[in-house]
Amino acid sequence: MPQLIQLDGSRGEGGGQILRSALALSVITGQAFEMVKIRAGRSKPGLRNQHLTCVLAAQAISAAEVVGAELDSQELLFEPQTLVGGTYHFEQPGAGSAMLVLQTVLMPLLLADTTSRLTLTGGTHNPLAPPFDFIERSFVPCLRKMGADISLTLDQAGFFPVGGGQCRVKIQPVGRLEPLHLSPETGIQRHQGKVLIANLPEHIAERELKALKGSPWERAEIVYVKSRGPGNLILLESQSEQLCTIHEGFGEKKLPAEQVVQKLLSRAMHHVKSKLPVEEYLADQLLLPMALAGGGSFYTSELSQHTRTNIETIQAFLDISIQVKTYGKGWHIHLG
Repeated sequence: MPQLIQLDGSRGEGGGQILRSALALSVITGQAFEMVKIRAGRSKPGLRNQHLTCVLAAQAISAAEVVGAELDSQELLFEPQTLVGGTYHFEQPGAGSAMLVLQTVLMPLLLADTTSRLTLTGGTHNPLAPPFDFIERSFVPCLRKMGADISLTLDQAGFFPVGGGQCRVKIQPVGRLEPLHLSPETGIQRHQGKVLIANLPEHIAERELKALKGSPWERAEIVYVKSRGPGNLILLESQSEQLCTIHEGFGEKKLPAEQVVQKLLSRAMHHVKSKLPVEEYLADQLLLPMALAGGGSFYTSELSQHTRTNIETIQAFLDISIQVKTYGKGWHIHLG
């Protein structure tokens, strides 16, 4: 029997990403793991509803034997049995991020032996998680370059704190992902802005458009989205031959629309000035598929603690070299 992998959930970034990556890798490799001190440094430590849903989703696709799958638990034993693709419905309570559930099961189901169809309900647009648009426009296109066949449909947006969103995902088994190497050249062909708004006064979106004037994203449009509750999200897209980079900023209740835009522009322009293709959130997402492909490389403007912790988690399950070197004012990450 393979040795049980021991993980400390308080290491590094110390959040839910360690758990989600471990669940995905455990299902894929068949290696059981035990995690202690889950989110120990957080104000509310242990498994919250959204983390528990990820555990139960990973259990559902692998018939895993699980100990500790309950609210507030800081210890988890996860023993996967057999990965099975198919039709699944995963529901996040309230506005918990449905996209983080997708993050947990997407890579395993790509490597399953049959087509999978997912219905995910809950939050699709959450401030502390990748929104649906990022997954659809930035992350999944990179996976397609690696041979994946994934289609996504947003039926209804679910903004925090009401939630109630739904999306559907169809995943064709790929067998094996191909390595992806992204060059350091950005080669941006166009910038485009979008202001998503739901159940809020139109003048908020109009002020945000006005605040984008004079920026690379001044070519922008308002998109009215179906949602159970109110929501506002600004998306700044930069399209190159290699990928679509997305920076997002959520409207905040007590922050004027103009200040929301300025905060977002400051972050987006910092990345543009780096002249490197991959921003920090996509960098974090690319690590797992590249590791599963056995190789890959990219250049990023930021190397977060989140990303460093993800590297450690991946190497606990996979025997793969992940080299991180400085490159100008950014970083070069090479796997394989």
